[in-house]
Amino acid sequence: MQWDLLLERMNREGEAEEVTPGRIVVRPSSGRTDLTVILTPEQWEQVLDRHGIPQTGTFDFYDELLGSTCRDQRFLVFWEGELVASTREQLPSTTPPTTPLREIRRRLAEAKATGATFGWFAYRPDATEEELPG
Repeated sequence: MQWDLLLERMNREGEAEEVTPGRIVVRPSSGRTDLTVILTPEQWEQVLDRHGIPQTGTFDFYDELLGSTCRDQRFLVFWEGELVASTREQLPSTTPPTTPLREIRRRLAEAKATGATFGWFAYRPDATEEELPG
């Protein structure tokens, strides 16, 4: 069952327990604050359709999401078709979704292929040594 994939993935973070239908509490082995996942099986199916099955041994969407949550973001909620970190369980989430790593990589590859620059720079990327500050 697809729901078991979510429980398996959350168990990699610590002890995951479905306390009520659609509510999973993860007690991280790292000693961090508990993480609460609020998601229905139907919403989980949408996340799987968008990001694929969680993988072991590769950096995927789920690793990025869980690794980039800050201490205050103690909830994962389903918002506008996406699983996002939030500081509260009520919707809307308090943190907008971040651009997925695969999308950033796609944009970077596209920029490289066209010879364009990609990213934010404190100076012009094509500046000569003499034009750089300092």
